[in-house]
Amino acid sequence: MEDNWQANPPPMTAQQRWARTNPEYATIKRNLVRWRAQLQGRLPMGRQTVEGLKHKIGQALSERKKVPCSLPRRTMAYCRYADDYLILLCSYSKPRPNS
Repeated sequence: MEDNWQANPPPMTAQQRWARTNPEYATIKRNLVRWRAQLQGRLPMGRQTVEGLKHKIGQALSERKKVPCSLPRRTMAYCRYADDYLILLCSYSKPRPNS
């Protein structure tokens, strides 16, 4: 199975994990870091108000909960137990009937 279908892939490297980062999630995270730094006085506030920043942070936190932090990865894994096999298909969808 490992040779024919590339099942049980090796663990991802740091570079591969970085490539799977969701760009939308990363943007929200960067904004949160910047806004929190402005609230703590490490960055200049600009024309922002404290209440406005707190409101933006609250909205960004609720939006971040809806966005996955990484992009899906198609993997196939298997485990053999006695004479049985358990096959796990991640991010493979069921075939849809053509109508």
